[in-house]
Amino acid sequence: MKSLIIGADVGGTNTDVVCMQDKTVIAFEKVPTTDDVTTGLQMAISNALSKLPKGEWSVTMVNIGTTHFVNALVQRVQLAPVAVVRLCGPSSVDFGPFDDYPDDLSAVIGAKCYFVNGGYQVDGSIITEVHEEEIIPVIQELKDSKIENIVISGIFSPVNNNQEKQVEQIFRKHYSGVSLTLSSDVGSIGLLERGNAAILNESFKPLCNRIISALSLALRELKLDCPFFFTQNDGTLVSPVEASDFPIRIMGCGAANSIRGASHLSGIQNGLVVDIGGTTTDIGSLNGGFPRQTSSVVSKAGLDLNCTMPDVLSIRLGGGSVVCPKPLINSIKVDVGPKSVGHTLTEAALTFGGSTLTATDVASAYLKVDVGDRDKVKVTTSVLEEANEVIQCMLEESVDRMKLSKEAVPVICVGGGSILRDKNRKVPGVTEFIQPPYYQVANAVGAALCQVSSCEEILLNMTGLSNTKALEKLWTRAFEKCLMNGAKRESIRVIEEDIGKMHLPGNITGAKVKVVGDFTDEALIKSKETTSAFLRSTRNLEAAVPKFQRVSQFLDEDPIQPQVPQVDEKTGEWILSEYDVQCISIGTAILGCVAEETQESEGLE
Repeated sequence: MKSLIIGADVGGTNTDVVCMQDKTVIAFEKVPTTDDVTTGLQMAISNALSKLPKGEWSVTMVNIGTTHFVNALVQRVQLAPVAVVRLCGPSSVDFGPFDDYPDDLSAVIGAKCYFVNGGYQVDGSIITEVHEEEIIPVIQELKDSKIENIVISGIFSPVNNNQEKQVEQIFRKHYSGVSLTLSSDVGSIGLLERGNAAILNESFKPLCNRIISALSLALRELKLDCPFFFTQNDGTLVSPVEASDFPIRIMGCGAANSIRGASHLSGIQNGLVVDIGGTTTDIGSLNGGFPRQTSSVVSKAGLDLNCTMPDVLSIRLGGGSVVCPKPLINSIKVDVGPKSVGHTLTEAALTFGGSTLTATDVASAYLKVDVGDRDKVKVTTSVLEEANEVIQCMLEESVDRMKLSKEAVPVICVGGGSILRDKNRKVPGVTEFIQPPYYQVANAVGAALCQVSSCEEILLNMTGLSNTKALEKLWTRAFEKCLMNGAKRESIRVIEEDIGKMHLPGNITGAKVKVVGDFTDEALIKSKETTSAFLRSTRNLEAAVPKFQRVSQFLDEDPIQPQVPQVDEKTGEWILSEYDVQCISIGTAILGCVAEETQESEGLE
């Protein structure tokens, strides 16, 4: 019997599924994402399985990437109210955990906030000790309010998380059934951003449990008696049980799946990946076959987060982007996006008999791509030419923004919307554009290829310790942890190692090692049993599959639009806009990194 791995990626416009044997695509399917999302996934898997060559096939595992959490965040639905216990002593009391939230989001998940004793200084010294007698009344008030989702966030807890763990034990002792997230388990230095990520993580947990139950039921209806996993933001796998504890880690998996799939299909290990979907285009960096992770704060739906996310630039361009011609006196101006017809592309676009001019119509009629009926696109050549120019400039400018150096790099184009790229254009800074086979389902391929991983990230006192010695300790710990997670010993390899990413007083610096490996057969069996036990322990498992609504457009917050700098004519003062402030913050971060590298190269502390 031949073994298969199924990879699935649920996007805002389409749900993609592939069946792979020994890292080779055997069958695939792309269907529009349904309003309840889970039904579309079930349909796509069923259709893909029906396309398999004749023979006996056995599905060993199903790996799923999902947009459920992004949808919930954007729509402000299915989010649990969260209370925050901040360990801070007299520090930070003037700015609460929900103070930087959009009002509509704060109204949904901002339950209560408590400032209690605790917290550390940047050097690890204690601000104040935790007092159990202060925590117990807080627990009682939360129990009386029937708030079960709690975040424990301490000042500089990534330096030392002992106090967060101490408060966790107090909660476990006095509040049975409580759900807790420690901020140090989710993010790094940055009190507000780390707290935001922890709050979202905790708010996602009830939804995550319902998703796990719904997907389990869907797979059972398909008679797939195998374990299933979720793909993470870093291009690796996590079990349903682990996902239920840290749903924030699977929130941004879509881009990671595309980057992993693009690397495998093209054979390119380092470069850029442009994933053009129906609504948006994601441009990410490929580093050793895996997505490069962002080293700065990530903004999602109006919220700044400090957690592991792929470093991706998203623009409002896709196959369904609406094209709007605006005749001027001597020319024509054409706007492409941000509006999109989304998952109704095959009904709305001109080339499919609809009434809306889209980017796909431009590709069909102007670039002569074999899609739809180009004779139905009754638009002047000048409009098509101008629209194509806008589309190409959007893509080329985005590629240039994501490059880290002036060196030319290969660019891999994937996603169904990659037909929008004009193959006849030469782009400075790009060695070649590659559109690999199965480009339209690269995200599902990436999901199928995901492996088990482990990551060790700690703060080290480097006094008397070389970089090699410091990393050796992490290598050993990461390797052993990956074995415990179920990886085959011979398949484990290092995909990321870094030291000096964070500098603190006292010669303390951050170090990180990440390894990946393939699951053993025993680990797959154990994962299936563990997931089954988890599902049995979750209440209301057999309830009707919940309706997870799709957001086909604008899956993220509206970007801050570029603006011309404003200067007061009388005083000559620069009037800072929100866009100006954002540019300044990015620029200072870049200059800070350059200054740090310069100091290190000169041997400075």
